[in-house]
Amino acid sequence: MTRQAAGLVHLELAGVTVADVLQRLLASNPELKSHLFDGGRLRPDICILVNGRNIRYLDGEATPLDDDDTITIFRQVAGGAP
Repeated sequence: MTRQAAGLVHLELAGVTVADVLQRLLASNPELKSHLFDGGRLRPDICILVNGRNIRYLDGEATPLDDDDTITIFRQVAGGAP
């Protein structure tokens, strides 16, 4: 749903931290805010990876970035057959 809301698969944005990149992403795609945030906090079902590492185990949205870092954003899905 987030990819559909953004209408894109790959985007290059500059930023010193994950929060900077998210601000730039939302500035150009404000409809994503409700998909990514709930009351100003990152939704618990949203997973953000920097080079394959979950930011929850790094410095969260304050995770610093280098020019060649890759950020992946996706909604975690749980469940399965009963």
